[in-house]
Amino acid sequence: MFFIAWYNVSSNFDQLLADINLGLGVLSLILWLRTQFSNPGFIEKPREMDFLKLMQIVDPIQLCPDCLVIRTPRSRHCSTCNRCVERFDHHCPWINNCIGQQNHIYFIWFLISIFTTIGFIFGSTLYSLISMNRNDVTFITQNDLRYWILPIEITCNIMVKKIVSIFVLCITGFFLMPVLLLLYIQVRNFVANRTTNERFSRRP
Repeated sequence: MFFIAWYNVSSNFDQLLADINLGLGVLSLILWLRTQFSNPGFIEKPREMDFLKLMQIVDPIQLCPDCLVIRTPRSRHCSTCNRCVERFDHHCPWINNCIGQQNHIYFIWFLISIFTTIGFIFGSTLYSLISMNRNDVTFITQNDLRYWILPIEITCNIMVKKIVSIFVLCITGFFLMPVLLLLYIQVRNFVANRTTNERFSRRP
């Protein structure tokens, strides 16, 4: 997805575009891993008391029958993780983890980074394609490349570059608006101190 193999870097500006794309890609990957492997705020079971004793002390309505913990007002049981999560927002399939009190901020930063990355890839790829057509570029040499992944004979093929550029524009353009909408919802929730679950759930 990170369009770093196809830049004509004969100018310093083109080199900068390639480096920024690579940096944004690495940043998005780090934030994705940080969100995925962080504890979202799982509520732990009381170690010195079994569930039957808890039912005698605590109102049974406050107890979760699935993971056997005391639920807090803003927690909810995640059916995917089979755990109760403090300030549960939602379970995100992108990162295969719940979004809760402890990793919500990382998730927002991940959305910001991935939206910036996709937008930058879209803009720089469009710039590269327009520049190539405007300058009537007919060939690319290995010296013109800063990074490449595919074999050099494929990477330097001008027709392949144009086809891949159009493909990247379609893919990034398709994901721009959904990611922006999700980012808007999450930032709005964060500012209002609400969760997605609290805003859209029909439960009281």
